[in-house]
Amino acid sequence: MKKILSLLVCLAMLAMCGVAMAEVSDGTYTGVGTGKDGDVQVSVTFEGGRIASVEVGEHNETPGICEPAIERIPAAIVENQSIAVDVVTGATLTSQAIIDAVADCIAQAGGSEADFRAEVTAEKSTDVVDLDCDVVIVGAGGSGMSAAMAANQAGAKVIIVEKSAGIGGSSIMSMGMGAVGSSMQAESEMGQFTIAQWMSDWMAQQNYMVSAPMIYKYMIESGKTVDWLLENGVELNYTGHEQDAL
Repeated sequence: MKKILSLLVCLAMLAMCGVAMAEVSDGTYTGVGTGKDGDVQVSVTFEGGRIASVEVGEHNETPGICEPAIERIPAAIVENQSIAVDVVTGATLTSQAIIDAVADCIAQAGGSEADFRAEVTAEKSTDVVDLDCDVVIVGAGGSGMSAAMAANQAGAKVIIVEKSAGIGGSSIMSMGMGAVGSSMQAESEMGQFTIAQWMSDWMAQQNYMVSAPMIYKYMIESGKTVDWLLENGVELNYTGHEQDAL
């Protein structure tokens, strides 16, 4: 009777600690989830009914965005022995692809997904930190980072607030920007083009449905903007005429 009670107590303690007592076959399995840019392959190793490791393999997810999900989601699954973990903000599709691939591996190992779906409660900090600044920038995308840098160069103390796991925003996925009149264009042997040529191409491509004054303002400011970015350590590659870069 004492032995039975001891066993029940041990099982209860294991359950309280979040240890999955699942029926899965030990071994390493490879599953696939659908990410933003195609399949994401994930290898899961089971040992003694537990998830021993989760490793992300081949994928085509966007560099600069997917890395936080690839780093955090596998670690969280192993730590909590659960696939009911929070996705990473800004990399939701990559996060879900990894979770789905692990679920695939659980099924391959003969297990039940329900055994690895224990609720995961994130610890919330109650710490309060007082910070002093002159300017608060909400969003660390291209515009936010530029605004923060300009404010700092003007003598302001700046704090940037970003909800995503990484910085850059949609600028990470931008395909290029104008550089007419920049030092990069002047030093390049890849061909020169003028604002007049650029304007003509742009308007024709957009069927003259855009605001010409606004586009022209963007174009005449492009060179000095590129030079300012270069002066502040941003790495850029000059591709010549926009049509040559397509």
